[in-house]
Amino acid sequence: MDLSVFQGFKGERALTLSERSLALSQEKGSSALPMNAEFSDRRRQRWQTEFRGNTAFFQQHLAQIGITESQFRYLLGEFPENLRKRHPELLAWETQIQTAFAQFPPQSQESGFFSAIAPLIEQGKTRLSQQLSALAAQHSTALPFEIESLERLLLPALSERLQEIFNPTFVLELNVARLQDRLSGDTPSDRFQSFVQHLQDPEFCLSLLQEYPVLVRQCAIAIDCWVEGSQELLQRLCTDWDLICAQLSPQTEPGILVHIHPGAGDRHHRGRSVTLLQFSSGFRLVYKPKPLAVDLHFQELLAWINQNSNFLPFSCWQGIDRGEYGWMEFIAPQTCQTPAEIERFYQRLGGYLALLYLLAGTDFHAENLIAVGEQPILIDLESLFQPYPDASEDLNTVLPARRQIAQSVLRIGLLPRRLLLNRQHEAVDASGMGGDSQQLAADRIPHLAAIGTDTMRVVRQPGRLRETHNQPSLNDRPIQILDYREAIACGFSALYRFILKSRDRLEPLLESFASDPIRIFLRETRTYSLLLRESFHPDVLRDALERDRLFNKLWVDVKNHPYLAQLIPAEREALWLGDIPKFTTRPNSRHLALNNAESLTHFFSQTGLELVQHRLQCFSEDDLQQQLQFIDSALTTLAMVAEVKTAPAYAIPKFSTVSDEASAIASYLQAACEIGDRLEGLAARDRQLAGWVAPVLTDARHWAVSPLGWDLFEGLPGIALFLAYLGEITQEQRYTTLAQAAIASLLYQIRSEDYLIASIGAFSGWGGLIYSLTHLGILWQQPHLLEQALAWVELLPERIAQDRQFDIMGGAAGCIGALVALGECVGASNVRAAAIQCGDRLLQNAQTMPQGMGWITLPQCPPLSGFSHGAAGIAWALLKLAHLSGEARFQEAAGAAIAYERSLFSIRAQNWLDLRHRGDSGTDRYANRAFGMGWSHGAPGIGLGRLHSLKLMDDPDLRVELDLALETTTRHGFGYNHSLGNGDLGNLEFLDSAQQQLSLPQGRSQVHQMAMGILASIQQQGWVCDLPLGVESLGLMTGLAGIGYGFLRLAKPDRVPSLLVLAPPPLR
Repeated sequence: MDLSVFQGFKGERALTLSERSLALSQEKGSSALPMNAEFSDRRRQRWQTEFRGNTAFFQQHLAQIGITESQFRYLLGEFPENLRKRHPELLAWETQIQTAFAQFPPQSQESGFFSAIAPLIEQGKTRLSQQLSALAAQHSTALPFEIESLERLLLPALSERLQEIFNPTFVLELNVARLQDRLSGDTPSDRFQSFVQHLQDPEFCLSLLQEYPVLVRQCAIAIDCWVEGSQELLQRLCTDWDLICAQLSPQTEPGILVHIHPGAGDRHHRGRSVTLLQFSSGFRLVYKPKPLAVDLHFQELLAWINQNSNFLPFSCWQGIDRGEYGWMEFIAPQTCQTPAEIERFYQRLGGYLALLYLLAGTDFHAENLIAVGEQPILIDLESLFQPYPDASEDLNTVLPARRQIAQSVLRIGLLPRRLLLNRQHEAVDASGMGGDSQQLAADRIPHLAAIGTDTMRVVRQPGRLRETHNQPSLNDRPIQILDYREAIACGFSALYRFILKSRDRLEPLLESFASDPIRIFLRETRTYSLLLRESFHPDVLRDALERDRLFNKLWVDVKNHPYLAQLIPAEREALWLGDIPKFTTRPNSRHLALNNAESLTHFFSQTGLELVQHRLQCFSEDDLQQQLQFIDSALTTLAMVAEVKTAPAYAIPKFSTVSDEASAIASYLQAACEIGDRLEGLAARDRQLAGWVAPVLTDARHWAVSPLGWDLFEGLPGIALFLAYLGEITQEQRYTTLAQAAIASLLYQIRSEDYLIASIGAFSGWGGLIYSLTHLGILWQQPHLLEQALAWVELLPERIAQDRQFDIMGGAAGCIGALVALGECVGASNVRAAAIQCGDRLLQNAQTMPQGMGWITLPQCPPLSGFSHGAAGIAWALLKLAHLSGEARFQEAAGAAIAYERSLFSIRAQNWLDLRHRGDSGTDRYANRAFGMGWSHGAPGIGLGRLHSLKLMDDPDLRVELDLALETTTRHGFGYNHSLGNGDLGNLEFLDSAQQQLSLPQGRSQVHQMAMGILASIQQQGWVCDLPLGVESLGLMTGLAGIGYGFLRLAKPDRVPSLLVLAPPPLR
């Protein structure tokens, strides 16, 4: 076998952009130097797409590397032979590859794909064996391990790491060989072995490795890191063995090392990770390749609390801090034996919440908590004393609601909080109190299918969260945390008040943490993990510049968090080593230490210790109540699951007559003012900005406590509209000022996060933003708001072309409604053009039905009825567009939509089918079917659509359907909740609008009777919002703002327009 062919391996394409730029002289960018200009320009275009057109960030990126644009262009198109001549010293790693393949042939005891890099593995094993022999000679006393067993214990970690690197590429090449009919054998497994035999052929192996030099270099790095880390771990174990035995296993001789389990945490600093060691006696030991000073000082603080308070005693674990690393006793989970133990567990966990809140802790997710009987044990304290970056433009610093969360117990990570990490997936709760391991992970994880065959492939499947032991159990049976919410609150309050009472005595204890190294979390670890995973795709392993380009995704978040730009060079360096980047500081420092031994000076606005000392002085009964509210809200979200209400929840008191209309109107205004006052009291404010924190729907079924966002449905625009009209009607400037502060926050947020707004509809997209600014620009006589609305119209064409929602809520129909309202105020031509484009989008995507046509607006649902997501709203929007444009095709489409919706009418129920909830019966078309009873679905919304279509369409059946909807709404539409969207105030809006437009015989007396009944029910049981469990919501369609707006409409219908049908503002 001729191994000399491997001397021809060339690895210049594995050099990174930073390496290629070294010693690059100014003239290298000259067009006179030979380069592949066409290839360079194509590459540059792809490169800049990662920066989303932000030339400032692109220039900053080049400045970090230390090159000009012309030099960058040269490097992208530089010929390989020039690169080899220019930087031979950077290719020293080639010698490692060539030497390995000269010493060890490709075929070896390694199996499968390992055959291709077996020489590198053998070379690494030989180096490690030599180092361990030297280690054994150095320590003459008995070793805690058997030298001959170490390779077996250590090798699995390397194998797993290497497969992460090479599997995607070798699977691709296997399939290429299959499709090209280059494999021999009668069975799929035979043909797989044929490919493995090809890998053992020097020439084939070289050609494969030569095509993917980045893969080869990454494997070599991984092997180097494995050798270094393994030798270091065993060296430290030998050095500290007597100390370990004395402090962590004083009663029992540990025995010989029998298992090594690395990867108990993220890899940092050339592949080092937390490692579990198990010995023949059963003794288990945790090795942490990082300082344990902060962990041990925390144990001392717990011991002090145990001695000086009446709080339930905390369990303290034993550890040894050795400066750069440490050893920790293994914490094994245990079940509880009695309900009282569960109660005490959660009281202690509440106490931990108070203590971690004081110590500015974060990242206490499910993996950092172990339930040991009645003792919750925190096993990783590196994230205490978390300071804030000195970032005046960062959204978490500027926006008051985000800052309120960032400075609250919600930041810690213990409390349940579902985060929507992937829009194609349910929100995930990985919190210390939640973290159910049965949840599907947010990302589709690559897995191998058809292993060992020639059809082997990489498939992406949802994985489950890693198994954790953070939740207590009763005799190994799971428990419900909501049954113990009072215990959590009790524990939090008790320890909070102890801290408050012990301020002076705590100060010296806080100082003991001052010099402890702590880890700083500036990005989600998931971001790095995803980038690393994608960086082993074959497409980026042929040339390091393609992998560099992938890492440019680190710039995406810089717009929102500008301080991240300074971290990117260090982040890139860590990722190139296969590490998760790690940043550290000390509680008494404002500097940030990077993973490459450099520091960013004055990175933090204050030290972590200063932050904690200030927080200690701010402890108060008011703050305690605020944090308890956050705790209660976070726990409540666990029980909040989207549901369909099929029966009223309460009865509306009946009023026979309302003789004094003026008194009734005064009552409506008082009710609206009470809600305005409540919103004012709940607002997070700072200077000219305001926001709110409340439960927000994160996916189709789950809520999380979050800052309210940019949507009209439940976000800042709806609250601002209510407060603005409340200020206008009452002439109370404080309401107007608060509304203006909310809009200022909204505009600030959108300037940074406009790319997050994908939909165009009226209640969850750009249409709602345009509509809101249309109203406020007219109401406040502020032309710049109308100008901003028109500027947003310019963004619409591209987004309209991508719309797949189509409905009022998030799609083209809602956008039409918003544009028609704006057009009535400003009359710009681009407004009309965008509206027509929306109409065309609807016509292009209509589904032909047995009767009429409909639109698929929700996943896994047929075309729906109703106003928000169904035919009624789309038909109304098309009629508005037909009136605006004069084009009959839109009116014809509206008629077809109404025809389809008529086919869903149930004579028996006197309502329209809600096809989101289809029964199982195949015999009775209406068996087990749900019928909506609100603006979104059912008679009230459909009736509202028909009411506002009467003047736009000549169809006598519209009035018949309207009368049916009025009757059904009057009889069955009240008592579900008080909201504007799908509750009492919204349904009353339909009845009141019909009375005013049709001049019904009963006049407004019936409306006033029902309105006073609704007021009476509010006085009896408070505001009932349209959230599960009646949880308080603040927004327009589900909560307080909408209830208040509904009462304003009842009081002043001529001055307060209907938001449910996107009415334009009254022109002045």
